[in-house]
Amino acid sequence: MRGFTAKKTGFLTTILLLIILFPVRGMAMPIDPGFDLFSTPDGSAIIDLGGILGVVPFESDPIGPGNTDTIVERLTGLPDGGTGTIEIELVALSLQSVDPVGVGGVFFDIDIILDDTAPSLGQINILTHDSTGGTYNSFIDIFVEIIFTEVGNPLNMITNLFDFTATTTGSRWSHTPSPDYPVDPSYPSGNFYAGILDQTGPHRTLVPSVIPLPAAFPLFAGALFLMGLRGWRRKQTAS
Repeated sequence: MRGFTAKKTGFLTTILLLIILFPVRGMAMPIDPGFDLFSTPDGSAIIDLGGILGVVPFESDPIGPGNTDTIVERLTGLPDGGTGTIEIELVALSLQSVDPVGVGGVFFDIDIILDDTAPSLGQINILTHDSTGGTYNSFIDIFVEIIFTEVGNPLNMITNLFDFTATTTGSRWSHTPSPDYPVDPSYPSGNFYAGILDQTGPHRTLVPSVIPLPAAFPLFAGALFLMGLRGWRRKQTAS
């Protein structure tokens, strides 16, 4: 009996030493293809439209689920604990001016949506990836329509096509959502929630840069994006 006890004690001691020398790490889940849902706090998206219009505050015009106004699709994924590049596309964007904007005595509501003739593509570079989440950098080339509609005369519309690049550096991501994140089977998360550790609203919100364009993607900390303006592409008027 003593011999058995000694052997058992020696075995347990060996196991404890192995645990101390080689601690077991929590398993990181894979990042699967999926979607990220975002919402813009009212008036926090500030866009410099230039000229006589100047800086205009925008707010969310929700498209769902929940109060979502911006949707990013992750087209590729990474294995357990993997780091590297994930291809992404901004697939939905819906913002509206907080108040009508006056131009020569005429007032216009302004809406911003995606340009459906040019895909808004980019990449997320996963820097760290453990059992809770990690950090990432990202960029995306965004193509939008800025639509001016005369108040009281919806047939008078002016559409400008605009493009810019959004980037973020050192943002946080998580494997788990906040309690109020709008889970929807049509938009599977793929075990990835961008910026969720910096979440400040009902679900992860976009905190825009002030000039020259808002963080339409964090995609984008607390989802802070620096925008690089590339310019107007064409102007189209309908009456």
